[in-house]
Parts: sequence; structure tokens; C-alpha cells
Amino acid sequence: MDSIIFLKEEISKIEKQRLKNEKETDRDEVVFKQKIKNINEKIKKACLKTTLNELKQQKQQIKDDYNFKEYISYKCEQNIGSRLGSLYDRLHKLSIDE
Repeated sequence: MDSIIFLKEEISKIEKQRLKNEKETDRDEVVFKQKIKNINEKIKKACLKTTLNELKQQKQQIKDDYNFKEYISYKCEQNIGSRLGSLYDRLHKLSIDE
């Protein structure tokens, strides 16, 4: 019985982490969109070619940073899914045995 309680607690912890990750991903997306909007405005106003190129590089860096965060988020979700699957399997086996 203690094993079942332990597994349920672990599942609860992981589910809370998943929710936290989703909120951070949503926030990152809003920040990303605002940064891109700001850079696009600067690009429109840019007069000098060097300034324009620098702004385009900044824009690309923002995109790269966002894509990296998305990749890390994807990998975290894969890991969480794998861990949850394993815990649910163990919980199921313990429930059947008892």
C-alpha cells in the first residue's frame, strides 16, 4: 500500500511540474512575440545598412533562443511522459498484485 501512495505522490509532483512548464512556455511565447514585434519596428525605422543588418542579426538570435527553449521544453515533456508512463505501469502492476 505504501508503494501505491509513494507512486501517486510522485505522479502528482510530476504533473505539477508539467503545469509549471506549460505556464513558462506560454510566457516565453508572449515575450518572443513582443521581442519580434519590437525588432520589426526597429527594422522599419532603420536608415543605415549596418543598423539594419545588426537588427536582423538580433532578430535571428531571438528566434534561435526561442527555438532552443522550445526544443528544451519538448525534451522535458518527453522525459516527463516517459517517467509518468513508468510510474503508471508500476502503479497498475501493484494494484493488480494487491
